Amino acid sequence: MRFEIICFISLLLAPTIAASSPPPPNPPLHPYPNSPPSHGDLVGYAQNGLHAGIVVGSPSRQGGNVDIAPLAPPSKNQLSVHHHLVVSAHPDNILTTGISSQHTASEAARHHEQHPPSVSHPTGPYPGSANYRAPASGRRTPQRHARRRR
Repeated sequence: MRFEIICFISLLLAPTIAASSPPPPNPPLHPYPNSPPSHGDLVGYAQNGLHAGIVVGSPSRQGGNVDIAPLAPPSKNQLSVHHHLVVSAHPDNILTTGISSQHTASEAARHHEQHPPSVSHPTGPYPGSANYRAPASGRRTPQRHARRRR
């Protein structure tokens, strides 16, 4: 009898304990309108796939676009960028991460002053950015066209 009472009470308490747990934290990614990208911000951009890079310079200098130095594989656990390339993207096509590295961006900017990089453009908006439109949900079933015989 005691066992049944304990089980009954635990069944009543379990949902209240689960409901009192804090919600999971939100991911750090947020679109440009909430936080404009600035020099040193780590951002995501789409260019034949999804990539990450660091904003170099200010958007006002590039006619509204943001120059992004693509991230290179880390060397000695340090953040590094490709110095020979810059992706010039509209701020509404990128997604900021909330992470910043002013030092890495300044090093890239100094290198770009002496050795101008080649400039490319993204192939579309990054998922979650202001200009991104998610594909329509639901499966499309192919329509069958049957020929009628006469």
